[in-house]
Amino acid sequence: MLHYKFELGHFHLQVLGIMRISRSVQWFREVALLNTDNIHRVIEEILLTRIYLIAFTRWLFDDSKNSLRTDSYLQAALKRLRSLK
Repeated sequence: MLHYKFELGHFHLQVLGIMRISRSVQWFREVALLNTDNIHRVIEEILLTRIYLIAFTRWLFDDSKNSLRTDSYLQAALKRLRSLK
């Protein structure tokens, strides 16, 4: 499905994908009303980016009904993130 975008010849798609991930993480922060500053914001963005990438990768290969395994991971990861505050 999306695997061709990871081939070496599609560098332009990979750069666009990285930019899209950054925009998505910023959107997540905005929707969640996260307004931390300085190092806390950097850490938050790193953790959200990690969660995003792992969830996306799991979703790509998730053959469970309605992607339940991905959903379970995402719920648990976000719960862990909230518990850090």
